[in-house]
Amino acid sequence: MKSCKILYPIQTSFLDYPDNQSLALVICFIGCEHNCPGCQNKKLQSLDYSNGVLEFESFDEMKSFINQNILNLLKRNHTNKIVFSGGDPLMLNNREFLDIILQTLPDDIDVCIYTGYVIDRVKEMNLHFDKIKYFKCGPFVKSLSRESYKNDIEMCLASSNQGIYDNKFNELSNNGILKF
Repeated sequence: MKSCKILYPIQTSFLDYPDNQSLALVICFIGCEHNCPGCQNKKLQSLDYSNGVLEFESFDEMKSFINQNILNLLKRNHTNKIVFSGGDPLMLNNREFLDIILQTLPDDIDVCIYTGYVIDRVKEMNLHFDKIKYFKCGPFVKSLSRESYKNDIEMCLASSNQGIYDNKFNELSNNGILKF
């Protein structure tokens, strides 16, 4: 049986959800196989990383954590938004656990997944796409990097090759900039 690690405690952010108003829980998975030069979360690439993490040894442990902790955190923070980031939540080691989370979450939760995979690769993955509202896809490319930001008008991703997509895989951004 595989295990899965996430950073703990869970943080909140206004910057990571692709709209101009929402606070979101940000759940960071440990492990990434992209190894992008200049990665902002280099330490989270290694599955051996263990500083400030929770490890789940079973799907039942993950379901229990969602029901006992994540749903309460959403209520306490007056939001229904979650961003799954990392590392990479779609890395093979994490993907099955992410899918269990997606199945466990109530239908009124809006999910955004940050991944280094390109959208065509994401389409091939067997996930509960109906539970996902947005994807931020694409590897970080240092030569295409810039300062990322979010304001009332737009969200600018850290690398111009990255894009924001809806759950039907339509790109909503242009050159890594999402207009609101």
